Amino acid sequence: MGKNDLIVNIDKMCAISFHPHQNNHPTRPRITFKNNEIAYSSELKFLGLFITETLAWHAQIHSLCASLSKSYYMIKSLRNVTSTQMIWSTYFAYFQSRLRYGIMFWGGDGKSIKIFRLQKRSFD
Repeated sequence: MGKNDLIVNIDKMCAISFHPHQNNHPTRPRITFKNNEIAYSSELKFLGLFITETLAWHAQIHSLCASLSKSYYMIKSLRNVTSTQMIWSTYFAYFQSRLRYGIMFWGGDGKSIKIFRLQKRSFD
């Protein structure tokens, strides 16, 4: 325990080594914390974003597509039973809030077109 009574969970700790996708053998120095070796991961979730060691965003886009598909289905189901104002409120609360989070990182990826098509379909 430290000054702020924070405890580090060594079982949940992992390291990531960023490198270009062409490099099949990245440098991974040995990292230890309190005599425990920290394992490396090729992909991890950090602050709600899936990050890979090559900084490709396919995992984030796949996860976001699954989440937004559920929101899309909910919005589609509400169309015939509630007001337009309620549908817009639902869209902004469940769809757009998730869509906008981290878009400056993954939005330029070529595979992000799937997400933007899903967004467009939610307005049809």
